[in-house]
Amino acid sequence: MIYSAFCGIVIIVRCFELWDVWRRLHTQRTQNTCSIRGEIVNIRLGGGEIDPGEESTWRFRLIFFSELDRACPEVLRDLKNYVFPLYQDLKIYKPQSWNDAESIHGGPDEIDNLKVALLAWADHYRVNESWVLESAFDNLINWMAFPGFNKWHMPVFICDGIESRKFRFDFPGWDPTGEQRDDYFNRIEEAFKTSVDQYLLGVITAARQQGLNNTVVKQDYKHLRRKFKWLVLYQVRGLSHRKIAEKYGVNVRSRKVARAYSVLENRRKTVGDGIKESALLCGLTLRARGSPGRPKNK
Repeated sequence: MIYSAFCGIVIIVRCFELWDVWRRLHTQRTQNTCSIRGEIVNIRLGGGEIDPGEESTWRFRLIFFSELDRACPEVLRDLKNYVFPLYQDLKIYKPQSWNDAESIHGGPDEIDNLKVALLAWADHYRVNESWVLESAFDNLINWMAFPGFNKWHMPVFICDGIESRKFRFDFPGWDPTGEQRDDYFNRIEEAFKTSVDQYLLGVITAARQQGLNNTVVKQDYKHLRRKFKWLVLYQVRGLSHRKIAEKYGVNVRSRKVARAYSVLENRRKTVGDGIKESALLCGLTLRARGSPGRPKNK
């Protein structure tokens, strides 16, 4: 009886070891996740093996709006205070998207007033992009149902990409009367690894058949958020590259002036490169260098 109990314990330990092998394989390929507005969202950000294309851009824009909320909350506040009342007052027809509103020509003056106000808001904050206007419109619609919601509301991305394929593994049980425990463990471990390799190859093959390619650039999520924060400070707040560099810990009043200046210049270049990169990732047209910051008053 003691021997049977011992064998049972050993089998359980072996099962845990097998589970740990699978867990480590799975963890190496698991996509990064982050929480935005309390929702758990998969953030590939170049961290996955396959670039999801449009979905990846959508996720970069989620980060942009998240940093916009943090650094410039007045952007959403002004949208609600100055544009939303015009949407509320629409009586004949309420457009359900920016494209819908733009397609209305020669319609009621109240719709034209709404479009003018929304474009003025976007120009004021230097975010006049179709995807920003669509998201702004989505917020107008969301406030009709949830007037107290004070975070950016983004529509769910519907991806026609890779079909989700569950990993399944099946293997005959152990017959302790006909096989040694170690032999069985070696057989099942080898079969499991082979099954995982075949599964991964199948997923990659399906992605290739849909025209998707390998991810080229891998990003650290924390550093990427910082670059998007620089983008918001530059584009919306109107700060220069140098001001942003100073804000991030460069002491220009150091006694070693030449060294401090060199460090600041390097930091300024880093900030500039980060701003260009994040703008390209989310599809935002940068304001011209040297142009004045955004006006203080609407």
